[in-house]
Amino acid sequence: MRICVISDIHSEIIKLDAVMKNVGNVDGIIFLGDLFDRGVDSHVTYKLFKKWFEEKNHNSQWICGNHDRAILYSLLPDAHPDLINYFTTIADDYRDTCKLRAMGIPVGHAEMVANRPVYGEATLGGLRVYMTHGFPHNDDIKKATQYDYQCHPNNGTSPTEVAGLINNAHILLVGHSHCQTAWLYTAGEQAGWTQWIPDFGTALDGTIGGIVVGEFGATLDFSDLPEGSFLILNPGSVGSPRDPRASMNEANRAFTQYLVLEIDDMRISAKYKTMQLKEG
Repeated sequence: MRICVISDIHSEIIKLDAVMKNVGNVDGIIFLGDLFDRGVDSHVTYKLFKKWFEEKNHNSQWICGNHDRAILYSLLPDAHPDLINYFTTIADDYRDTCKLRAMGIPVGHAEMVANRPVYGEATLGGLRVYMTHGFPHNDDIKKATQYDYQCHPNNGTSPTEVAGLINNAHILLVGHSHCQTAWLYTAGEQAGWTQWIPDFGTALDGTIGGIVVGEFGATLDFSDLPEGSFLILNPGSVGSPRDPRASMNEANRAFTQYLVLEIDDMRISAKYKTMQLKEG
């Protein structure tokens, strides 16, 4: 089973289109939230992504992000009392921009996206997968607003606590930080967390259709690990990567990122992609 995992599109339709054209055939899509905000092409990005998602709907999941609910708050502040909690997680100096971006989004589209679940669970190729935008918290608001393991998964929550929060899944998929990460917890090991992919590196390994592609990955067989072991994987951001590896300019406007998972019979192969869009 081949799954495309993406997060944080942020209305960047050109980058989404580049991912769709380069990912190849997949059996499903897992989107970890934040379809809207930042970019100006929210309406057409929504239509493009929704069509792609529905074509792969059988093995697909679509999670809500904090910006998606902040956009709905900007349009309909009284729609739900919790919406303000998502809006206030956005930096003070960006809230006016969020309101401005919301003006170009039909209310029905904003409602549909904001009403997506804040977490999801699935079994793929024999592996249990838990997914959320930010952090697997008991509080649904924090699931979408609390930062994940941007650098190291040591945020005061122990591996055993995380395992409980994700219902003992084999794989935790998170977004929100806009940084590609891959961590492994091997149950029973005193060392705790280890970097499953220690260094994504800076090499670029080829060009496809005028787009430079960097690929870094690893393979793991869960049948070789103690029960209770799990991975934490972050695909980075389609719309605005923050990785130092993917930085051509301050806003990282020229880059996009995604993750491809191949899962079968308790075995997972993860391939992280970073693409530099062709100039002009």
